[in-house]
Amino acid sequence: MKIEFDNLGPLYRCKVGLGDLTILTGLNNTGKTYVTYGVFGLLAGWRHWLEMPSFDDTAKLLTVTGTAPLDLSDFSGEALRPHLVKLGHAYRDNLARVLAADPQHLQNVKVHLHMDECPRVEDLNINLQQTFPSGQSISFTKAPNELIGRLALTASNASASPVATGIPPEFFVSRWLSETVAELVFQRCFPRVYIASTERTGAAIFQRELNLGRNRLIEMLADLKPGEKPDPWTLMQRMASSYAFPVQQNVDFLNPSNLEPLQHQESALVTKNANILDALERIAGGTYKVTKEGGAYFSPASERGLRLRLGESSSAVRSLLDITYYIKHVLRPGDCFMIDEPELNLHPKNQRLLARLIGRLINSGVKVFLTTHSDYVVRELNTLILLASKAKSQPELLKELNYTEDELVDCSRVRFYRTCEELLSVDGGKRRRRMPVLEEIKVTNERGIEVKSFDEEIDDMNKIQDTILYSGAIDAKKSV
Repeated sequence: MKIEFDNLGPLYRCKVGLGDLTILTGLNNTGKTYVTYGVFGLLAGWRHWLEMPSFDDTAKLLTVTGTAPLDLSDFSGEALRPHLVKLGHAYRDNLARVLAADPQHLQNVKVHLHMDECPRVEDLNINLQQTFPSGQSISFTKAPNELIGRLALTASNASASPVATGIPPEFFVSRWLSETVAELVFQRCFPRVYIASTERTGAAIFQRELNLGRNRLIEMLADLKPGEKPDPWTLMQRMASSYAFPVQQNVDFLNPSNLEPLQHQESALVTKNANILDALERIAGGTYKVTKEGGAYFSPASERGLRLRLGESSSAVRSLLDITYYIKHVLRPGDCFMIDEPELNLHPKNQRLLARLIGRLINSGVKVFLTTHSDYVVRELNTLILLASKAKSQPELLKELNYTEDELVDCSRVRFYRTCEELLSVDGGKRRRRMPVLEEIKVTNERGIEVKSFDEEIDDMNKIQDTILYSGAIDAKKSV
């Protein structure tokens, strides 16, 4: 999947293809957050904007006769592209809500969705059954290498006719078919996604107060005059969040009423990869515990009996809360895990450890999407890429440098982007102008990831310090 935006915030053009590891870098205020939030909003909310064709005729035939064929040829291979075009248009119309931005600032935005190869419905083996409150059931089956599925109604009473007992309404059946086909076809295009936004530190410390819907409702009711009745339409308009969609998701996830039950389950990912849990605890420096009444607590590894509230803990502990909980209790292979500035509040040592954890996540089947300003994170990921190219020919190198194979990342799995300016012809004009774009930089086995903006700043700092130190040496010689 490639997602292309035109005129998104400060960026004139950007196209993002998701790799197993996708990295965005660039100067401040160059559009990285808009791109990240834009990608997240599409992956997380495509169901809201996908326009499915009507299944009313199929539902009517099914409820009348008890059986019906379901032709899926409109959703296979190249036939999928028109649906993606419509989805891109619908998403563009809702992008201002996703970004919590002024619609006037986004009125020229365009969204295009591209797939190198659309998935084939023929490959699906479908065997589903849906039971309705009446006891009536619908079975939906399809064998591999076929495009026609088969629907059948089943009565709750085996001796009764399936079309004579508690038939669900046609509109209900049509809606179920629409949602089911959408999931079967499009979930292979859009992975399940979560984002750890840069607001995660604040959301963690104020997790008990940040019940956004409740707070807005209290504010609205408090504004009413004595005896005044609330207007439902006005309430709905004001209940709409002024926060970007990714931030809302972050805040909702960190609510203690959500985290507390989560800690009683273990994600499929860490069940098979215990070393990921060890790495998480090593980076955080301890473990977390959540109660509905008191919220989240942190116990340092050095003092297991001590329980610190998040307000008493370091900013690093707060910034790692949602990352730790999502990986430990929710994340599964096939998901996309987005982290906006993974280096947030972390010492360089822990930034490097987090980069190595990312390598383990990728090798466990998770897609990771990062935006970062950290030279430490990028260089450590670069080390994993360079070591991957040498691991077979020099296996002793891993042991010498204290790395393991489950951390290494092949360069072919990495997509690296940076914001920059490029000479372009704008709106068909002959004259070219420097326009802000998102540029993809090739990642190679020989050099790995190269970030010119980081290297230039580091070189500049080194020159300045050399000049200062050298000038001191010259002054000393003069005095002698």
